[in-house]
Amino acid sequence: MLQRHPLVVAVALVGASTTAGFLAAWAVGGKLAGDLRAASVSLLFVALLGGVVKLLLDDVQRTRDTWAERARFLRAVLDDLKAVYDRVERVRTLVRAHRSALTYGNEMRDLIDAGVRLKNVVRALEPSGIRDLGAVKTAVESMEGYLALLTDEFASSYKEISIAQSVFERRLAKALDSMQAHGPAPTVDNAPWRVIEALPRLSRFIGEPAPAEEVGEPADYYRDFVKPLNDASAILRGELAAALGRRRAPEQTTETSVPS
Repeated sequence: MLQRHPLVVAVALVGASTTAGFLAAWAVGGKLAGDLRAASVSLLFVALLGGVVKLLLDDVQRTRDTWAERARFLRAVLDDLKAVYDRVERVRTLVRAHRSALTYGNEMRDLIDAGVRLKNVVRALEPSGIRDLGAVKTAVESMEGYLALLTDEFASSYKEISIAQSVFERRLAKALDSMQAHGPAPTVDNAPWRVIEALPRLSRFIGEPAPAEEVGEPADYYRDFVKPLNDASAILRGELAAALGRRRAPEQTTETSVPS
């Protein structure tokens, strides 16, 4: 048996009751007939008015739910972009500070995960209805492409770095074993780090200055990653402001501020 919408059932019941009222009025006649007709008309009027009001309220609620879901989606995308940026900045800091092949290997693997997260963002944006969807996708794809260049460089060079790291660790251990108790600390050439810092893309990634310190074009990281991130985030924050404003429209008409 097919389920019917509650409003359809209610309309059917009201129609049946009204019809029964008019038939009863026709059958009994007299003053009672007038009362029955008046009651039937009142029932019909109240039911129709109540049905229209319910339809309007349901439509308002559906609209609010749609815009609330859109706001949740936009917040999730912004959170993903911020998480990727935080992860990338951590990689820059740790690789530069540790000057270690081990740290370089661990952190670059995290960049691979960050790139996968950006690919997922691009896929999630497809049915989103964002006004400047093309610009947002282009920006996120630029970020993902920049990380891919870094991880490709890592994949093609890490075997050599790993071998150099093994040699370095053995030489360091041997130097420490032969060190005199009151003698100077041994000096062992950190050959794996010299290989790492000579990598063209990584060296610019961890060592380039901020745009304010540069003359001319921004370096790769700022041009291909940070600026696209800022561009995409600005568009998404505008869309979020619109979604929040539409969701709250029945309650307030003042401009809605977007949380940072």
